[in-house]
Amino acid sequence: MFPIGRGLSIQKGKTEHLSKTEIKYIFVNPGCGDDTEQHTVREWFNRFQIPLEDEFFVSWSKAMIFLSKCLKSIEKNTTEKAMSAIYNALFAGLYLNYDMADDFDSQVQINLESSVQFLQSLSEFNKSVMTPEST
Repeated sequence: MFPIGRGLSIQKGKTEHLSKTEIKYIFVNPGCGDDTEQHTVREWFNRFQIPLEDEFFVSWSKAMIFLSKCLKSIEKNTTEKAMSAIYNALFAGLYLNYDMADDFDSQVQINLESSVQFLQSLSEFNKSVMTPEST
C-alpha cells in the first residue's frame, strides 16, 4: 500500500458500529522518484487488489481496539514478566500462526477470534482475582 496509509474515524466508546465507509486515507510523500507518474488511491489499491471499502481492515481494526483495551486493563494488575508472556502469545497467535497452503483470510479470522477469546479469558480471570473479596 505504501505510500498510502489508512485509518478509521473513531469516536470514543463507539467502536462497535465502525464500518468500511469510515476508512480515511493518508498519503505519505516518499520523496523519491521524478513525479512523472500520478495515481488515484483507487488506481493504486486496484493494482494490489485491495478494496477501498475493506471489511477486513475494519474487522482487524476493531479487534486491535478491543485487544488494546483488554491489555491496558490487564497491565494494571499483572507483572512485567507475565505481560511479556501475554504479548509473546498474542504476537505468535496473530502474526506467526499461518499455513501457506491454506486460505489466508479465514486463518486471520480464526487467529483474531482466538486472540480475542484468549484476552477475554485473561481479563475475566484478572477481574475475579482482584475483587475486594480476594484481597
